[in-house]
Amino acid sequence: MTKKWNYKAKNGTACFSDYVKSSLLDDQKTHENSTYQITRKDEESKNQRGMFEGATIPLWVYLDGHDYRDNSIIIHYRNEAKKEFNGEMIIRNGKKEIIGKSTKGILTKVNEKAILFLEDNYGIDRKEVLDTKHYKYWRDAIFSTGECETYIQYLEEIGRLPIRV
Repeated sequence: MTKKWNYKAKNGTACFSDYVKSSLLDDQKTHENSTYQITRKDEESKNQRGMFEGATIPLWVYLDGHDYRDNSIIIHYRNEAKKEFNGEMIIRNGKKEIIGKSTKGILTKVNEKAILFLEDNYGIDRKEVLDTKHYKYWRDAIFSTGECETYIQYLEEIGRLPIRV
């Protein structure tokens, strides 16, 4: 059985809660010759989540020719991205099925895989349409004015994407 303990690093030191310390010490006593592995879990930011939800997924919807303003379509594509780029195969009623797992803690990797998918399948140039500087500028300076409601609309306005009728 695999057991996980979480801690935060502060000023170059591992900071365990009292509960985690106690649990880890108990486990080490019980499983004396076991090997322990520490894996860093990247903290996702609101900006990363915003870029994924507000730029990458809507761009995929747009490139597929669907309405990138329709939330039900956006949700469908987000769930497909979770299956495609962070899926797990399970057996349900004797049939194989892929389910999408949470992107929490690995959003950067999932977003990168999604962007690579868009580059390979749609020939996009990430510097032209998925540049974080463009997205931040739209979010901070343009969106608040109401001039462009979506990042895709902004890209159409500045000529980075063809305007759809």
